[in-house]
Amino acid sequence: MNGLKLSVPRAKTCPYLFSNEYETMNATPTKLTSLIAEVIDVDAELIEDHTVRSDVDAWDSLAQLGVIAALEETYGVTFSTADMQACDSVPSIRSVLQRHGVEA
Repeated sequence: MNGLKLSVPRAKTCPYLFSNEYETMNATPTKLTSLIAEVIDVDAELIEDHTVRSDVDAWDSLAQLGVIAALEETYGVTFSTADMQACDSVPSIRSVLQRHGVEA
């Protein structure tokens, strides 16, 4: 390829196509991201602070019900239907939990 080297993104959500900088942005899974990864049965490294549900094939509608149930049980909250619909990414889940007085 005439000396041209391209790095391959590590995850589907990688915003940096030609850099390894992304790999260090979320090196340590949080309690929240680890919980989501466990429920949907993927490696914890695949669920990051900016991950959107549509970025992860395993995070389908059935898995979403498991995520909601695990969040309610783990954090001691009860979500409304609107809350459940809003939980389509890690940032939105954090936001919903914050509205319930939980820092995650």
